Amino acid sequence: MAVYSSLAGPQQQLTFFTLLAREFGVQGIAFLVRLRSDLLQLLREQPGLPQAAALRALSQDLRSALARWFSVGLLQLQRITWEDTPGQLLERVMAAEAVHRMQHLGQLKRRLQQSDRRVFAFLHPSMPPGLDNSSSGPGSVACFYSISSGQPGLSGVDLGNFLIKKAAQQLLAELPQLQHLVTLSPIPGFRAWLITKLQAAAAAAAGGSSGAASNSAGQELQLLKPHEADTPVLLRLCGRYLLAETRRGWALDPVQHFHLKNGAWLWRINTRADLSAAGLERSCGLMVNYKYVLADVTANNRAYLVDQRIAAAAELRRLLD
Repeated sequence: MAVYSSLAGPQQQLTFFTLLAREFGVQGIAFLVRLRSDLLQLLREQPGLPQAAALRALSQDLRSALARWFSVGLLQLQRITWEDTPGQLLERVMAAEAVHRMQHLGQLKRRLQQSDRRVFAFLHPSMPPGLDNSSSGPGSVACFYSISSGQPGLSGVDLGNFLIKKAAQQLLAELPQLQHLVTLSPIPGFRAWLITKLQAAAAAAAGGSSGAASNSAGQELQLLKPHEADTPVLLRLCGRYLLAETRRGWALDPVQHFHLKNGAWLWRINTRADLSAAGLERSCGLMVNYKYVLADVTANNRAYLVDQRIAAAAELRRLLD
């Protein structure tokens, strides 16, 4: 740390990381990715370390260097298939899946062998197989239902944006009849936000303790039945969460923020879309479609990042009326 701390400026830091990578030969880039992964884990587990500030700075500088080395021009878009993809990469695909988790390779095999699905990965020539993936359907609609990363050390390096656009371009070239490019995305922050609002309302009404209100709100949502996940009240609350709740002007929900800054439309709320335990825990079973209209991506991106305006379908906006 003493040697690194004496380096002044991004160029010297980049040179330092480059020389460090060369010391490990062909595994040099992979070593730096693992190093950042270890730093992030250490800072999560021991945030009070005396060297925490210096380690956070090192992690941020390493992130900037990795962002250069993992620029879209150096990544290769590869379709993942059961027949042609190496077993090591298939295992990483299964392990990295964050939205619709799999328990064994048989489940992955069923997904990959369905004719109406596609899985794509961004691969780097200097890395062991790592994954960001998406999937699509036939006909006039392609639905991206999952995007995941297999390299924790690349956290914060924006690869998902490029992956979606590259995959969309390849799909349109392969399937020119496609008219709609949409996602089926989780709403990971909705239930927690809803509990917070119920706590506040219950505490205000009872004039009692927030702890009692918290327990009551959590118990009521735990009792929510799957068939109750399409109630008009729940849809309106979700519409408010997605359209009106912000943090410093940005969308409160992290998945929503990701797609909006990529230029997508907030398109539709789907009820009873994920009735798994995780889906009910995160969002009461609701999921969202974000729609990618390639001609609108730049304008939507600017509206969100510059003007902090959300591009949303009129049907969704009516939920706030």
